[in-house]
Amino acid sequence: MNAASANPAMLPASVPRHSAAALLPTPAPGLYIHVPFCARVCPYCDFAVQTGGPRKRQTYVQTLLGEIRWWGGGESGWRAAEPFDTLYLGGGTPSSLTADALEQILTAVRQALPMAVEVSITLEANPEEVDDASLAAWRSLGVSRLSLGVQSFDAAVLETLGRSHTPEQATEAVERSTAAGFEAVSLDLIFAVPGKARAMWESSLQR
Repeated sequence: MNAASANPAMLPASVPRHSAAALLPTPAPGLYIHVPFCARVCPYCDFAVQTGGPRKRQTYVQTLLGEIRWWGGGESGWRAAEPFDTLYLGGGTPSSLTADALEQILTAVRQALPMAVEVSITLEANPEEVDDASLAAWRSLGVSRLSLGVQSFDAAVLETLGRSHTPEQATEAVERSTAAGFEAVSLDLIFAVPGKARAMWESSLQR
């Protein structure tokens, strides 16, 4: 984290002063849960990801629930110094899990681990999986922040990256997400894609 991101006074003028502090990290610990599944593995991706159908995903979720309960049940010998005030569901594509599976994970976390009363929950999602029904389901589960894997608003760049969505789907996902009432919506954009002009990157930023 650089100095500008740590100091609300140095943030861009477009960021309201009253909201800047709420978006910055707090001293309390945060919890990251990895969901490794994707519809397909993009050629640039170097994360721990894999494809997998409903049975493999269900098996993973059940194993994850057991590990969450193990860490919180005392057998591990671990004790948190203070409650977690943030929970980040990353991947992979955690939005590819069903609402029921996400609810099981969030319920297990809340029951087994020390969580703050007001916990900020972030979910990573792909644009092609964003619709009004999914947004409503995520909001009802307590997700407060959405991180969209847009990567680019340029069709040629998206094709090079092996992405499944179109620029139009990306734009619609951003618009729907910002209108759904989340505390914050962030975007992933990839810089310096081989063989692509800087103007393509700048065009995505302007979008």
